[in-house]
Amino acid sequence: MKYSNLSLREGGMKWWVFLAGCIVYVASLDYISTGDWIYYANIIDTQRFDQLTAHQAYYLLGFVAAKLFGLVFGLSTDQGLALMGALFGAGALSVGYLLLKHYLDSGRDALIGALMLFFCHRFFVNATSAEIYIVQTFFIWSSFLLFENRRFYMAGLSIALAIWISPLTVTFGLWYLVVAYLRGFGVKSL
Repeated sequence: MKYSNLSLREGGMKWWVFLAGCIVYVASLDYISTGDWIYYANIIDTQRFDQLTAHQAYYLLGFVAAKLFGLVFGLSTDQGLALMGALFGAGALSVGYLLLKHYLDSGRDALIGALMLFFCHRFFVNATSAEIYIVQTFFIWSSFLLFENRRFYMAGLSIALAIWISPLTVTFGLWYLVVAYLRGFGVKSL
């Protein structure tokens, strides 16, 4: 299913899902720095991007987000990273809805799936913390959706960014092979 084939009502649902995610995830942020948040914020604050680390793209995205949110809202770097996570969490929720809609061929079932994801504890924790996982998830799922819509170059860029965020993302490369293999047998999707 391509975006152009979605009706205005169906296409608009992704924005309602995104908005709901933004409201809940941003409202749930406590901005208390713990664990890796402090480490990530320190690398961004000191601009020590040359340090040997596996999350270079996260630091660059975090640097931009921290500066932007610092200027606009007066947030510290770690708080800016948390807000960035909430926004990417809402984006991942919306992309998840679109993927489910593609695979299930039902807006109602996709919305039920998105609600299940919305209330999933692990997803919620990732969306309300300044960790790499939700940002990585957003780019992986975006790549899957772009691939399914035959936007191969953009899918490649999205998965490359996800790999740059965390090299372990490379394991998701098997998904592309399986989908391409199934398409060879006329199977629409997974």
